[in-house]
Amino acid sequence: MGGVKDVPPPPPWIGSAEEVPGYQRRVKVVPPPPPWLGSAEEVPGYQRRRFIHRHYRLEPPRLCHFYRCHNELGNMWTHVAALGFTLMRFASWWVQVPSHSDLVWPGPLYAFGVAAFFVSSLFVFSVSIQYHWRYCSGEREFNGWLCLDLAGCFMTLFIGFAAGIPMGFHCFPHLQKVYLTQAGVICAAMLAALVLERKRGEKVITVLGWGGISAVVPAIHFLAISEVGRNRIGLRLLLVVLCGVVAFLIYTKLWPECYAPGSFDLWGHSHQLWHIFIFLAIAQYNEALIDIFNLTASAEFCLG
Repeated sequence: MGGVKDVPPPPPWIGSAEEVPGYQRRVKVVPPPPPWLGSAEEVPGYQRRRFIHRHYRLEPPRLCHFYRCHNELGNMWTHVAALGFTLMRFASWWVQVPSHSDLVWPGPLYAFGVAAFFVSSLFVFSVSIQYHWRYCSGEREFNGWLCLDLAGCFMTLFIGFAAGIPMGFHCFPHLQKVYLTQAGVICAAMLAALVLERKRGEKVITVLGWGGISAVVPAIHFLAISEVGRNRIGLRLLLVVLCGVVAFLIYTKLWPECYAPGSFDLWGHSHQLWHIFIFLAIAQYNEALIDIFNLTASAEFCLG
């Protein structure tokens, strides 16, 4: 009573791993990485990502990198898919939009804004694919594509403001001027960050992210004053805001790899998730622009 219970010895036909021949032992063998991949310590500092430890490319960009596994493959293909989807959606809208001669002013200008946002989206996805493919290139080429990638992000935000605000406040010319002025100041600040900190991608993206989030103010105002607009695109605008905020948090907080460094080297790290949520935000905003463009041609828009 109260003593330690004796554990009976194992039967004579059961033993430890040391008692069996080597060929019978089950040992988990991790294959070495291919010679063209290495760790963070083997690449220059400008190519390293925080909390990403392995699967860095040790050779210049090659076409086979579009199908061989490395830690930029997911970043490339998330935007390959985004590029293909956006191109198809742009083409389907373009064949349906009325000709300029059939549009009442400022309808042609609004149509140009929608098309410009589609084109800027296609541009930023195309540049992003090139940037992540060439991530393993020399520092000068790397910085060149980084600057072009950041410039594409800025251009998309700028055109998003320039296309959305005039159409959203089509019935309120005074508010058009107010929010276009606000957007101009914000874009000037983003452009300054882009020029002054062009080699510090994370810092520039943070500034661009805050600039994008500032669009919440005119979006909420639009939904508050336009019942017709709220019923037509309210959900889309909320999804744009939600996806944008989630993308910004994931990018700045480095979720989820900050909680398990080395566990998301190939798939599921923050930059891939950032790409996915940014694409969803852009896709929903494209649809919102199309809907609001159609509304501006109807008499009910300014009555609601």
